[in-house]
Amino acid sequence: MTPYLRVFMASSALLAAQSLMAQPNPAELFPEQADVFVDSAGLSRLELPNEVLTRVAADLSDLRLFDSQGREVPYSIEAGLPELDGPELDTSHPLNVISADRSTSVPERGQTRYREVYVLELDQTVPLEGRWQLRFEHTFRDFVRRVDVDAIEPGGKRVELLRGASFFWLQSGRVFRRAFDLPTLPGHTIEVTIEGAGGSFITPNVELANSRVRQVVPREAPLTILRQSQDGLWTELELERPRGLTLTALRFATSTPTFVRSVEILDRVIGSPDRRLDLAKTIFRVPAVPPVVDLEILLRPAMSDRLIVRILNQDSPQLEDLTVTALAAKPALLFTLSPGDPGVAAGTLRFGGGRAAPRRYDLAAI
Repeated sequence: MTPYLRVFMASSALLAAQSLMAQPNPAELFPEQADVFVDSAGLSRLELPNEVLTRVAADLSDLRLFDSQGREVPYSIEAGLPELDGPELDTSHPLNVISADRSTSVPERGQTRYREVYVLELDQTVPLEGRWQLRFEHTFRDFVRRVDVDAIEPGGKRVELLRGASFFWLQSGRVFRRAFDLPTLPGHTIEVTIEGAGGSFITPNVELANSRVRQVVPREAPLTILRQSQDGLWTELELERPRGLTLTALRFATSTPTFVRSVEILDRVIGSPDRRLDLAKTIFRVPAVPPVVDLEILLRPAMSDRLIVRILNQDSPQLEDLTVTALAAKPALLFTLSPGDPGVAAGTLRFGGGRAAPRRYDLAAI
């Protein structure tokens, strides 16, 4: 475990939501306040509760932290997940091929089935903690395959890591999936099974990518569709973004059984040009075995409380019964306060009003 993660575990912060109250002095810039308690010195992490998030600006600009002497305390905002356009946060590791087995079977009806089983080994010097992702590189085109992954521990015990995942490359790479998150990595040896009908053997290059970034499981927040319209070949949605949540992705749902649609997601700030939040992305669902489906789009951080979603239909009908859910992480504050006497607050969080500019503290470099 890195010192960064140990710091989080060694010190915790508790926000007394029951102390929320309006400041009696109407001249105060921040009309709300809450007491902050810490149980040890050093860096503390405070996840902001809904009582605060529903009263502050979307960018948390009207939020300040003060110590028991009334002095302003710098903090960093932990959004939960890294930005899409930030620096690369993972390390790729090649795998040594211990064994490879390829076979075919011909059913009475249907296409020839191809099965590939690879036993692969990660260098023994690579530490196993952190988040892991299995990635394929290949030259074969237009295929759908099922992928299973097992870890093989030193004593020979097998641990199931992935079952029935869809590995595919269709429409000249417009529709594809070739990276898979793994829940854990209990050993340096894995077995990868690739199986499906049609074409030939995929024979991919396989690597594991590792990230030491602390993973935050996002919460789901259904989004309100304020407006839906048809603009030529496009469907346009205006969505209300929940305040105080850092959106990491949008997940679409529709009763349309088969579709492939390009999507644009824009951040609409009054008085400024719309800002693109997504990377070029396609959502799709195609009947196959295993299923070919991807209905999520990762986002850059949004600044406003309105999102514009544009779906390219071309000459196809609109997606039916369309709903959109946000995957979001609650922001948290990282700061240093000295603990007070038992039952005595170490500091005060002041917030609300929407009249303050964002602070730029040095801790933002964290």
